[in-house]
Amino acid sequence: MPVGEIVDRLVTVQGGHEAELSPLDIRVCDESSPDIAAVRVVCEEHKPDCVIFDYVQHTGDSTSDNRYRELSLFIRGFHDLMREFNCAGVLLSQLNRVAESEPPTLTSLSECGVLENESSAVILMHRLMDNPDAKEVPLMLNVAKNRHGARGTCTLLFKPEEMKFIEQL
Repeated sequence: MPVGEIVDRLVTVQGGHEAELSPLDIRVCDESSPDIAAVRVVCEEHKPDCVIFDYVQHTGDSTSDNRYRELSLFIRGFHDLMREFNCAGVLLSQLNRVAESEPPTLTSLSECGVLENESSAVILMHRLMDNPDAKEVPLMLNVAKNRHGARGTCTLLFKPEEMKFIEQL
C-alpha cells in the first residue's frame, strides 16, 4: 500500500468504531525495509504528530556484518527526525523467543544492546493470562528504561473487542 492511503481494513477490524477512526489521518508506509530517508519523506509530506515504526528489526540489511552499527544509525536518525519535526516517535521491537513465557526485560529485546543504548525510554508489555477467548486480558506494563522520568510497572486490562487499554488501580 503506498504512503498516504487510508487503511480501510483497519477501520473494519476495529469492529464498529468507524466514527471514532474516520477523522484520523491514518497512513501506512508499506516498504519492506524502509530506511531513514523513507521516514523523512513521510514526515515532510504529512507533518505527523506521531510516527509509529513497526518494527525496527526490518531496517537495513539483516545479513550485514555490522548490524549493530546499522541499527544504531537508524535509531539515532529516527530520534533526530522526531526532534526536527517536533513529533513523538515510537519504535516497536521484536522480543527474543525465550521471553514468551516470562515477563520481558531489557535483555529480551532482539538486538538488545543497541536498542538499550540508543533508546530514551523502553516500555515492555507482558500478557499475564493467555486465553484467546477472554473478553479482558490483564497485561503488565514495565517502564524498564526512562532517561527523563520514573521507571516502574503497572497492570493494564486489554479489551480486545474494543481495542482499549484500561489502567488497573
